[in-house]
Amino acid sequence: MESTYAFGLLQTSIPAEIASVFLLFTPVLLLFLRTAKKGFLVITGELVLLSRAASLALDTRGRMLAAGVGCGLFLMFFPAALGRWGAKGDRCAGLKLGVSLALAALLHISLRALGSGNDLTGCGAGRGGGGALALVTGILLWAWGRTANEPVGNRTSTGPKTSGWRIAILCLGLTSPWVMLCFGLAAPTVMARWTGGSYVGITTMTAGAAALFLMLWLAVPRVRHKVTSVVLLGGDLLFVVTLALTLWSCLVAFPQDTGAYPLPEPAVGVLGGISLPLMLLLSMVLFVQFAWFTQAVVDAAPCLRTLGAGFALGSLYLLVAILANVCTTVYDYVPVVGPWFRDRFWLVFLGVGLVMTLPVLLLRRDGGEPEGDSGEIWPPRLAAAGVVLALLSVFAAALTQARPAPAPARSVLRVMTFNLQQGYSASGTRNFAGQLEQIRQIDPDLLGL
Repeated sequence: MESTYAFGLLQTSIPAEIASVFLLFTPVLLLFLRTAKKGFLVITGELVLLSRAASLALDTRGRMLAAGVGCGLFLMFFPAALGRWGAKGDRCAGLKLGVSLALAALLHISLRALGSGNDLTGCGAGRGGGGALALVTGILLWAWGRTANEPVGNRTSTGPKTSGWRIAILCLGLTSPWVMLCFGLAAPTVMARWTGGSYVGITTMTAGAAALFLMLWLAVPRVRHKVTSVVLLGGDLLFVVTLALTLWSCLVAFPQDTGAYPLPEPAVGVLGGISLPLMLLLSMVLFVQFAWFTQAVVDAAPCLRTLGAGFALGSLYLLVAILANVCTTVYDYVPVVGPWFRDRFWLVFLGVGLVMTLPVLLLRRDGGEPEGDSGEIWPPRLAAAGVVLALLSVFAAALTQARPAPAPARSVLRVMTFNLQQGYSASGTRNFAGQLEQIRQIDPDLLGL
């Protein structure tokens, strides 16, 4: 999507490359499969990792296609994995997946902090580290494939029969935390720019919330067992409301009349100052929801075709959320519907949050909770890994934050404006270093980006 967006920026219109979004709809292919053996999981998983490694070495168009193929393969791999856990009757799948997502988010936050806001493994010399991560994961997946046993027989749900539409709604719920994390919750630099808040402070609260989730989820099991569907619904609604209030309080209502510029940025105010830290603390609900929704799908033991249909709907929802988010920026390039998204950035997140809340209503008051003693699955000291990653994120953010030197006294004031085009050059390639060098050569006193 980043590469597709770059092509659109270069021509200020909808690019032909947008056709690559159809790669998101690969779950439809699962409709033609009855079961997915472990060989299917190993092959698709390894191809996901190969696509990731390839995307690091290719130009913008090649990266767009490689990343699209990898994303599409993952949207086949993950439902197939859920189907396998359902066939085995795994009551700990939700616990494992909730912890995994939190650790992945913390790793992503720390890598972005180390890269001054950009994923360190996605650009420059850090791409070698991205390839190494893919290689290590590929070895682990291959080793799992050699030792894993196929489920014996076809298990059926132990509870009331779950209809296909309920599975589809749960799949929407599983997609929503990815959307929230990808759009900004796993990128403190983005939230700092949304709100004008402290980059280090927001990194501390964001990473701290994920680390706190791991400590409570793993080291204090009684806290996990006190989470009911009612508690989860309340926490989710509070998170969604505080997120929408945070973004709404930072809204700059741009005038239609160009003569009204320059336009001063309004102060965030007390409401935004309260809702921002509360929202960041409550962001741990994303991991709780992911764990509950995963377990609810596994407990229902749906067939692979039902999962394929559910995740195909999730792909459509993912695409709509992405396009809605993009339209809040490029509304003038998109005919008919584009202008409606002007100044409605906060509304997009409110919509995603409400969709994320809907599956909670389908959970039984005592259903969906991941079972099992966390110490039997992963030791509670694994929470220490989350704390270490959180501390690394804060340290890296403090180390790499901007420290502009005072401008020397001059008789002439040099002012420069620069359209960064999301960091891409006129030829459509990433050009962070080149743009920074050009700015340094001109050495402006005032720089408008």
